[in-house]
This record gives sequence, C-alpha cells and structure tokens, in this order.
Amino acid sequence: MKKNVIFVLAAMLLLASCEVKRTEKNSTGKVLDVLVAANHGSLSEPTRTLIDSIFSQPQRCLPQVEPRFNLVKIPSDKLANDNLFQAYRCIVKCDLGKNNSNKVFIDHDKWAKPQVYVLVSASCEDSLCVLLRKYEPQIVNAIYETEHQRFIALYSGSGGSGAVMDKVKDKFGFSISVGRNYRLLKEQDNFIWAQEKLVEQGEKMVLSNLLIQTTPYVSQEQFGQKQLLDRLDTMLLRYVPGGTPGSYAGIERDTTLCDVLTLYVDYPGAKYAVQTRGLWGLRETNNRMGGPFVVYSVLSPDGQTVVDVMGLLYAPKHGKRDFLLKLEAMGSSVKW
Repeated sequence: MKKNVIFVLAAMLLLASCEVKRTEKNSTGKVLDVLVAANHGSLSEPTRTLIDSIFSQPQRCLPQVEPRFNLVKIPSDKLANDNLFQAYRCIVKCDLGKNNSNKVFIDHDKWAKPQVYVLVSASCEDSLCVLLRKYEPQIVNAIYETEHQRFIALYSGSGGSGAVMDKVKDKFGFSISVGRNYRLLKEQDNFIWAQEKLVEQGEKMVLSNLLIQTTPYVSQEQFGQKQLLDRLDTMLLRYVPGGTPGSYAGIERDTTLCDVLTLYVDYPGAKYAVQTRGLWGLRETNNRMGGPFVVYSVLSPDGQTVVDVMGLLYAPKHGKRDFLLKLEAMGSSVKW
C-alpha cells in the first residue's frame, strides 16, 4: 500500500520547541561539514550513491571542482550516544523502520547552537530515496541558512567591521553584516566597494570583494537575468578597474565555462529577491585574473529600490567554496 509522505517545516515546530529547553553549547564542524547518520553498511548501493550525490555533488558555478558539502558519515547509534557528534552544526539522520511514518522533520539548535537537525524517517529504503529526492532543496537550503547565520552572528558582533557597516547604514539606510577585516576601497553616490585582503605565506593572495549598489525600481524586468547581468556589468565597468590601464572586471557570459544561475530566494524583509551565481574575469587585458561571484538582488520593503549586494572572489591556488560562502552570508544579511 502506498504510504503518505509528510514534510514537517521548522516553522510548524515552534510550539513544540517552546516545551524543550535548548542548549547554549556552541556547535562544531568545519565550514559546510554535513554529518549524515545512518546504518550505511546495511543500505543498498543505490541508496548510498544517492546520499553521496546529494551531499557531495560538485558545487555549481565554480571554476574548479569542489563538493557542495564535506560529507561525514557515522552509524546512527554514534549520534544517539556521542556528545561529540551531537555538537555538529549540520546533521542529517536517516531513520529506517517498518513502522516509521514517511516524513522529513527539520529542527534547529537541538543539541548545540547554531545547528540544523534533519530527520528523514522512512518505512523502507524506497521511501527514504523518495523523500531525499523530493525534499533535497529544502534540506540543502536549511544547511546553507544555518551556515549563513553562523557568519552573520559573528560579523554582527565582535567579528565585524564597524567602519564598513556604519558607512552602509549611513549611506543607504539599511544594515548589513560585514567581516572584521574588510576595508572601504571606493564610495560613489549609489555604490560602495569594500575588500578583505588575505595573504598566506608561500601562496597567492585572496581578495574578497563586497560591492553594494542601489538602483531605483522601475519594473520586475530588473530581476530578469539579462537585465540584471547588464546592470552588474555596467557597475563593474564603472567602478572596478583591473590592474592594467583600460582593463576592468566583467561577467563571463560564455556558457562553456559556466552557466550563470539565477534563482528566486526567500529574503526576510524584502518584497522580492533573486540570487545569481557565475564567473567573472578581466576585460581588455591578457591577464587571466577572475573567479566566482554571487549576488543578491533585492527589492526594498517599500518597493522603491533595487539593492545589489555582490561578492566577487579572487583566490588563485585556493579552494573557492568556503570563501564564497562567507560573501554569500554577508549578501544575505541586509536588514531594513
């Protein structure tokens, strides 16, 4: 008999959560570590392959192959009995039992803070695979949001750049969380450019650039990919020069390198928002400088202003995923 599938949203759990005393223990784990607890040895090869494909597939819109997450596998009983594993920031538990209801349950701060705990309960492996495939976007988004909130909390406190955040607040009237080491490079009427420069011994530098631009809202077409990319290219041409005379940064439109990905996102406080990912490179030069970018294009609550918050990364000889995640977190932190 076909069983019903139930997806339980975190928002629906608030009343139940009020009954439970939440811990103040700090969560652990490296950036984008995901702990998957299951009886992996007893799962069939197709199920194990599905789990690997969901959590270890290549991150899109990067110039090199890097996994979406760092997958850490443990047996289910280890999670139940080991405080070390319970402290992980992002946990997914696959629970199989013939009497189980088929559901996905997302909770927060179960054993540590910040933390997302995803329980995938299924009566058989086929149902488990159905749930994982169907609710992959919700599970992945919950993990990313938890990682974002970790950095936003850090940047909003002692780990933030007060000078840049104050400038944004004074200039644009909204707040944003920005990392401590960011310095203001350029300011124009409707534009700010802040940059973090990291230099590691024996390695090339890492330049993380945060670009913020405001534009009067005219129509919904401003969120269409072509008009959005044209607007970003104009901003980069005008404000972000390259290292050689006449050169400037621009969006890579060549789809053989990488598809530009634009998706609607739920952005707290905004009337509408999209996130766009892709690659950038220098124009009018033989310099091969470039890298990935992520941008949030957000319509203000009053519907009058489009805010583009763009993270532009240059990190040769380094992994890009983790640096870009921090820029993504900052881009997702605008508040009115």
